[in-house]
Amino acid sequence: MMRDMPGLEALRHISLSGFDDEHNLNVLVRTSITLCKRLQFSEMEVVNEGIYFGYPSRRHSCSLVNIPSPCVNKMISHIEDVESKIEGHLKQFETSLEERRRAAPEDLEKDRRVAKPSKEVKPKEERDEKCPELKQEMEMLLSEAIFLIKSLETDRAEAEEALKRQQSRKKKINKKIDYWSIWRLQEMPMAVQKEHETYLRDILELRWHIENKSYKKKHLEEQKAAWEEANGKVQADIDYMNEHSALLNSKLMQEIQNLRKYSKKKSQVMELYRQVHGELQDAIEDCEKLKLKIIQNREEMEKDIENDVKNMEAYKNQMDQLTVIFDQYRNLIQNVNKSIERNEEAMTVTLQETRTSSDELSALTKMKKAWDDELAVVAKDFSDLSVVYNKLLEENKKLEMDIEMTSDSIHESIRKKSEFESDIRSLMIMKLKNEEYLRGLYKDAYQIGAVFHMTRYKTEELEEKIAEGREDFLKKITRSEVANGMILQKKLFSLQEEEQLEREELIRRIAIYSLTLTEIEEPLLQMEENAEQIKALHKEHFNAEHSVIFGEIEAAKNKTAFYQDKITTLNTELEEREKAKIILNELLDILREKHASVKFKKKHIQAVYDHLIHEKVACEEQLKEEERIHRNLVAMRQKTLADLKVSVTFLLFRNEGNVELAQVAAEKQRNGKENRKVNSCKSRPSFPQLRHWLPSGTQDPVFPPLAACRDPGPRLPSLRLQLHQKGQPEGRLEEVNRFHALMALIAPWQQGEVEKP
Repeated sequence: MMRDMPGLEALRHISLSGFDDEHNLNVLVRTSITLCKRLQFSEMEVVNEGIYFGYPSRRHSCSLVNIPSPCVNKMISHIEDVESKIEGHLKQFETSLEERRRAAPEDLEKDRRVAKPSKEVKPKEERDEKCPELKQEMEMLLSEAIFLIKSLETDRAEAEEALKRQQSRKKKINKKIDYWSIWRLQEMPMAVQKEHETYLRDILELRWHIENKSYKKKHLEEQKAAWEEANGKVQADIDYMNEHSALLNSKLMQEIQNLRKYSKKKSQVMELYRQVHGELQDAIEDCEKLKLKIIQNREEMEKDIENDVKNMEAYKNQMDQLTVIFDQYRNLIQNVNKSIERNEEAMTVTLQETRTSSDELSALTKMKKAWDDELAVVAKDFSDLSVVYNKLLEENKKLEMDIEMTSDSIHESIRKKSEFESDIRSLMIMKLKNEEYLRGLYKDAYQIGAVFHMTRYKTEELEEKIAEGREDFLKKITRSEVANGMILQKKLFSLQEEEQLEREELIRRIAIYSLTLTEIEEPLLQMEENAEQIKALHKEHFNAEHSVIFGEIEAAKNKTAFYQDKITTLNTELEEREKAKIILNELLDILREKHASVKFKKKHIQAVYDHLIHEKVACEEQLKEEERIHRNLVAMRQKTLADLKVSVTFLLFRNEGNVELAQVAAEKQRNGKENRKVNSCKSRPSFPQLRHWLPSGTQDPVFPPLAACRDPGPRLPSLRLQLHQKGQPEGRLEEVNRFHALMALIAPWQQGEVEKP
């Protein structure tokens, strides 16, 4: 758009260079006027379009409106101001020129040297005084005009792009509309079927809900009757209690006092029972422990005796073996004494070293085995004790949980009192179980001790078998093992003491709980009074709920009636829709049948049409072939006719004696034949072959039928009569006579009476 405005560059050049003469000012005015007109035209185009899009190159003054007309108007007003200023400047310039022309010639001659620079300088001064303002305004005007033109150009380009986008969007929307219309035509029957199925499902569900509501209604009525009966009974009981409330209160106070006394006596008796039971349990435990110790000691003594007997027998056997070995060694010693005497000193030293090393090695192996056994025993003891400790911790946790449960149940109500007693019984049972479990642990510990003693005796036997010097070491080991056993027993006793302390703590807690029970009885009375108040409130609440439920039942009845009406309407609509569906199905069946019949007819018509076209093509080909054959036949017949004419003329002239004329006529006939020839035949039949080419009944435009020539006698008068009737001349009759005569001459050749030339 900048290129379409030729005066813009000139305007910029003039504004930058200044107003040197009047011509430049006129050019400036013209360019400003053209610019103003073009801006007005662009404003009209923008207004006529009526569409404006907001883009970042728009001026700030146009950002709040939809069209750039304010900017254009502002630009036009600026240009008009500049035009008015330029006109004023031109008027001033003209007045200054007129004043200079009116000046006296004397002043011109005197001040010629001075006047010339004044003429040259004053306009410059005026220009310097007035032109800079115009120059600045023109620069501002041009910059604003250029910016406005650029913004209008960008708006136009972006509006064009937006129009293209809208057109493409329109095409896409049209495509989508077509697609959705096709989809609607395809999916509408399925959607109708699905909607029908959903309505049927909803109707069945509504029927089921109605039946369920009716059943619930009956059930509520039954519950209402039962509640009314129960309310009557409760009301009778309440009336009875109100009548005898004083007696009941006195009886209640007496029972409460008796319960307090009973609870105190019970606590005392329970404390005595616990003390006696604890002493009895201690005595029983001590007795059982002593019995177990005695039994263990007896078993150990019996085992020791058996082991001693076995050891004595083993020693006897060893002594026998040693005597035998001693005899053998003695014999060997006697045999080897000689050699031993030689190296006795060295041998003694080596024997001592070997004995010491073997003794040390055996002692170390024994120590290793002993320590391994001790470690295994200690590990077993530790694992057993850890298991026992974990079980005791679990039992303690269970006891704490039970105690918490009992404390919570005490705060609930008096009815939990029996549950507390059952919990106490369960605790006692658990206590018995724990005691039984401790007894089992004691038995296991005694069994472990017995196993320990067995292992000890076995180790002693092995040590006695190996060497006598090991007895002291084994005694130390046994002493350490006994000390470990004592430590284990001490640990068990400490565990028993801890259990006893826990038992005492449990008893103390039970006593505290019993005291809390006695303290809770008074609040329980208050709770009973609160319970009576709650009963009254419950009755009021029951009456209110009864009224609410009765109102809900009535509302449910109204809803059921409304739903029943709705169901009837839906049933009628369903029946109508089913009827319409049946009608539509019938119409669809009819249309399907019609479609099938039309399709069949169409196929049949298409087949007939194809067959007719095929036959038409065949007929056209056959007609072409017949036409070709007919043309060939016509050509051949014309040729045979020409040959016949030649032969006839030749014969006529030959019979008359004019052989030369016959030859000339034949040549003329041949030349005319060649000129008139249309289709030439491959075979040229001779004169005797004319009967093969001229079937009976063929006619010629000049001569009568050739069949008459075969028998000219009887038919000649008829031919003459025909010619007379047609008005033919006598010359024609003579030619006919000649032709018949010629045919009479040709007849013998046709019948084969004369040889063919």
